[in-house]
Amino acid sequence: MAWSRERRLNSKLNTYAKYADHGKGECLKLFQKMRRMQEANHHGVCKCISCPAVRRFNEMDGGHYISRKHNATAFEPQNVHPQCKKCNSSASWGLSGNTAEYRKALPEGVADYLESKSREIKQFSKHDYAEMALEFEDQIEIEKERLGV
Repeated sequence: MAWSRERRLNSKLNTYAKYADHGKGECLKLFQKMRRMQEANHHGVCKCISCPAVRRFNEMDGGHYISRKHNATAFEPQNVHPQCKKCNSSASWGLSGNTAEYRKALPEGVADYLESKSREIKQFSKHDYAEMALEFEDQIEIEKERLGV
């Protein structure tokens, strides 16, 4: 039998109480998985935003244009796209080539919007992370149906 939303939320809150980051890490993993699945075609395949690589969504990373350390943009859908592991690891080391390619691939104005928004101060509570995690899990289930996985 499926757990009610309230029971799922309480379970997350109890778990996140033990985490120093209040659940941000787990929440980010779910969000990145959801974004990769959303960007995949009906065969479960997506293209790296930074290079021509094409892979299944579960073989890609969820690359952030603006670092995920910035809470204001960490969970912004326009900030996270499928990125091959090579490009995502290069980007995390500050190699500007992949960042430049990522920026070029974003729709006009999105990079400027994200850069501006990243300067905002945003705090999330354990409860916020738990609520977002439930939403991301629900969206992942919808995407699993769409992709047949």
